[in-house]
Parts: sequence; structure tokens; C-alpha cells
Amino acid sequence: HLLHHSPALASREAITRVHTEGYLDAVEEDIKGDAGALRTGDTLVCRDSWRAALRAAGAAVDGVDLIMQGRAKNAFACVRPPGHHAEPGRGMGFCVFNNVAIACAHALAVHDVRRALI
Repeated sequence: HLLHHSPALASREAITRVHTEGYLDAVEEDIKGDAGALRTGDTLVCRDSWRAALRAAGAAVDGVDLIMQGRAKNAFACVRPPGHHAEPGRGMGFCVFNNVAIACAHALAVHDVRRALI
């Protein structure tokens, strides 16, 4: 059984559990200012990258929520940007936010999970 889900945009709170406020502000400024790439590295961006990155991180967070609420047994977020190379203060590769780390931090903060394995 496959559940298709339209994720919400990740909140600032969810993202800043992993990324610095300064990085989040820089990402938004670079994307909305048509910089073409994030100032922190080699990550190319365009006007649509802000919502795409927020939705990608939101998909990971929503996957955790669906599992923890018992609505799904597992989750797979097929998203772009992929989000596994980004560090707390910089994007790398094609990754704006570290979606896996954001999902893990969400599980720990919101669902009272004590440990998580990535």
C-alpha cells in the first residue's frame, strides 16, 4: 500500500534545530536575491529553490509525523534538493538543508524519541 502525501513547508523552528539562524537567513536572501548559488559553497539555486527546499525538508518532517502517528509503517521522501550534504552553516553539493538531520531532530524534539539511527 503506497500513500501519496503532499507535505507542508518545513517551519523555521524545524530547520533551525539543525541549521544556524544565520545560514537560514543567508539561504533565503541568496535565493530571493537571484544570487544563482549559495554564498556558502557550490550549491546552485534559482527563484523556486526556497519553496522547493522548504518542501523537501517538510516532506522528511511529515514522514516522521506519519510514522509516529501510526498512519504509516515507513516513509520515503522522493525530493529535490536531496538534502544530505548540507552542514549546519552551509549548503554543499545540491543540498540546501540537511533533510535527514531535520527529520531526526524533529523526532527527538516533538515525538519524545530518545535515540535515532541515521
